[in-house]
Amino acid sequence: MDPSSHHTGSQLGKYELLEKLATGGMAEVYLAREHGIAGMERLVVIKRILPHLAEIQDFVDMFLREGRIIARLNHPNIVQIYELGSTPDKQYFLALEYIPGVTLRELQVLASKHDLEFPEEVVLEIGMQTAAGLEAAHKLEDLDTGHPLGLVHRDVTPHNLMCMSSGLVKLLDFGIAKATQGGSEATFSGDLKGKFSYMSPEQALQKPLDARSDIFSLGIVLWESLTGRRLFKRDSQLEMLQAISKGDVPSPALWRKDLHPKTVEAIMKSLAKEPADRYQSASEFHQALKQAAEAKSHYTLADATSSLVDQIAKKRLSEQSRAINAAKAKKSLSPSQRHRLLHETSSASYAGLDEEAATIVDRPEPTNPSFGARPYTPPETDTDALLPDMEEAPTVIPSGTTEKPSKIKPIAIISMALALAAIIAFVAFQDKLTHKTYSRPAVTLGWAPIVNPDVLRKEMEPLHTHLSDTLDREVKFEVSDSYEQLANQLRSGEIEFAMLPPLLYVQTSEKDPRIKALAVKEFDGAMTSDGLLLTRSGIKPGDLEAIKGKKFCLTDRNSTTGNFLPRAYLRDQGVDPNEWMGEIIWSGDHLQLLKDLGDGVCDVGATHSGAFISADKQGISVSKLRTFAITGQVPQDVLCASPDVPVQESQEIMKALTDLKPKEAFGQDYLGNTQRITGFVPASEDMYQQLRKAFKTEVATK
Repeated sequence: MDPSSHHTGSQLGKYELLEKLATGGMAEVYLAREHGIAGMERLVVIKRILPHLAEIQDFVDMFLREGRIIARLNHPNIVQIYELGSTPDKQYFLALEYIPGVTLRELQVLASKHDLEFPEEVVLEIGMQTAAGLEAAHKLEDLDTGHPLGLVHRDVTPHNLMCMSSGLVKLLDFGIAKATQGGSEATFSGDLKGKFSYMSPEQALQKPLDARSDIFSLGIVLWESLTGRRLFKRDSQLEMLQAISKGDVPSPALWRKDLHPKTVEAIMKSLAKEPADRYQSASEFHQALKQAAEAKSHYTLADATSSLVDQIAKKRLSEQSRAINAAKAKKSLSPSQRHRLLHETSSASYAGLDEEAATIVDRPEPTNPSFGARPYTPPETDTDALLPDMEEAPTVIPSGTTEKPSKIKPIAIISMALALAAIIAFVAFQDKLTHKTYSRPAVTLGWAPIVNPDVLRKEMEPLHTHLSDTLDREVKFEVSDSYEQLANQLRSGEIEFAMLPPLLYVQTSEKDPRIKALAVKEFDGAMTSDGLLLTRSGIKPGDLEAIKGKKFCLTDRNSTTGNFLPRAYLRDQGVDPNEWMGEIIWSGDHLQLLKDLGDGVCDVGATHSGAFISADKQGISVSKLRTFAITGQVPQDVLCASPDVPVQESQEIMKALTDLKPKEAFGQDYLGNTQRITGFVPASEDMYQQLRKAFKTEVATK
């Protein structure tokens, strides 16, 4: 079985893999079907460790630890695991409960779009159910000693709470849970984990944690749901941590005069700066929320949540259902359908990018006063590109062999003649394709030198041929010598279109606002990439002093993940990157950087998760490399048009890309071993707002 298969009904044990939903830095996620006895079946989510990481014991241990923890948590308000398994060829996987519904973050955004305040009873109900799930997790005992593990979730956020149409709420993603009391399942990392804007003060200050930290995080979630505002969201991680550590929390009643006093009291007590002043257990918090609901006389179990989901998320759930049915029927899903499944099942939270990484459903946040974050949902395309599969060229056997010819029978001569005629016809057909004439003038699509130009050309030639045939005009291929040159070529009109890395798009559009983002490429089903700081084994993740003055491998001065994000990350940690980075080695492209780091040319390297994933396909070993930090999350490369290109022509090429399905167009699940393109989605300016803000901050500090 091809581990990278997106769709074909491949088997993993007793599970039929229906559709790959995403690939993270550690694992890939599939929608799958479990076949049981007497024709029984159920949908599951399969999370499988990436094949090239299966030999790295640290990754395997982290993966299995999460599985063991979830497997022992049997509660209706916690996602269920059906199996933690492996195959003889070391494919480690988790089979998890498939959860139809919407995340609380989606519900918040949908309420905002409908101009609805979040009903108080819904917030109370979600809080009660989440507290019940947390109580079960906090009480989990060590199997050997019977003593409490002191499990702390550490990532209680709206993204990790799934709201089902039945009204049931489930807590997801125990990937960074921490057992604080020792035992066989304990974790000993003191690293800062979780989403910064939902941390407790003690978590932000890296102090010892217990159940009261999760209570604080849940308090943030409920406060934001009631007010429609972000409590601790700031421009930088450092500012967020400072705001949390100060513990200055305004009352939600300042924005909601209708709240019952008991509701306000419960929320504010959960958000007390000192753990001793909060509820001492999740069950205490649950009881306080229940009393508030009863006092308001609207305690109706899960009815309130069910009604809200039905009221504002019916369309989403209907779209999700259609995508599921298409996957079950083994139809190829469009990129937007895959993202819809990924988003609304919150399967993204299983992707295991890194313990510090935000889930692949987070999107850059616009300056919107309502909830701050407005996830981007790509629009559906109405048409599908139905192109024949590409044929493989026949093998050409070199002449000059010294083998003696054997006697050939007449029928063999006829067969050979027919075969030769077929080859001649095929070559003529290929020559015709190569010299095909189009009715419209040629255009050029430029690429940045993100990998070796020869490799990039070989991988992207099928895409250019497809675009040429679809648009009835030759779409020429060109790789610029540098990122800066590509931007200048696009702005001047020397080339009509360019695939710009995210920072280069932001920089270019700042200089010329006429440059617009058209379509974002998918990397193995993901619209975003995680910036990574990598080191060779032996350096503790997050230990800034350990990398001070070390040799750094970077890619290009205008690279997003290969230069900009690592510098921004170091500044967020309160240090000057120019002082912290020692000698800088400019590797040129991301794969060369990984090779340089592996060969010991440098001690620290900055790249992105996609390069790390595809390195093994290029024969580059990453087994000795370790993730030091996640430096940020950014969109994938984006197609842009030169200012002088007519709008209609821009829309034509955008549609040709967003209609593209590699399986139907090229007979393969993705295009290119380094680019791994699974499709394109329409771009949204919302996707770049955080990066644009960071870029302006960077410019202002110089």
